[in-house]
Amino acid sequence: MKKTAIVLAALTIMLSSSLVFPAISSAAEAVNNTTESTSTNTVSGEETAPTDETVDQEGSYEDLDPELVQEYLEYLDYWDQLDQLYIYEDKAIDGYNNAPQLTNATRKQIFLVLNNTVIPNYTKYVSGLKQIQPSNPELASIHQKLIRGAYLQLEDMMLYKKAVSKSKINWSMYYQSNAKNAAGKKLLDQAEADLYQYEARFE
Repeated sequence: MKKTAIVLAALTIMLSSSLVFPAISSAAEAVNNTTESTSTNTVSGEETAPTDETVDQEGSYEDLDPELVQEYLEYLDYWDQLDQLYIYEDKAIDGYNNAPQLTNATRKQIFLVLNNTVIPNYTKYVSGLKQIQPSNPELASIHQKLIRGAYLQLEDMMLYKKAVSKSKINWSMYYQSNAKNAAGKKLLDQAEADLYQYEARFE
């Protein structure tokens, strides 16, 4: 069953109209802000999104499964909600990953970036994730994994900030932050893979 057919059927249901629709561009904007980890202490993004396609008017959509159409509508709604949070995630991750390598000379600069940009924005991102409550149980399970991964990375940022908050770097705390980062990235990667697999049912 083609995703495009599901999109058209979903839009038809939403509009409750008997009109013939012209070709419709994609129902969801592709979003992929995945930031790969290139060092021990790098925060990763986890977003994936439905791909853009154009719907063809030709063909019959009467055999579409209404439950699958509903699942796809819920999936699009889920991505719409995530899309509103990307601005906070992007600011946080950009600040985090563009910070200089940690040395005694850069300690204060890193602290300021974490305190003023990274942590405030990533806190808003995590708080926003917690507000999203997918109605589909399978999607909700994936989303919980996304929340747990993002929260571990927020803990990483907070530990990192604490490690550089005094004139002498607390290297033990810094390595603890690295461990939180690795655990969070693992969960985010799993959530990304799960979303790819979930989306495949609509193709």
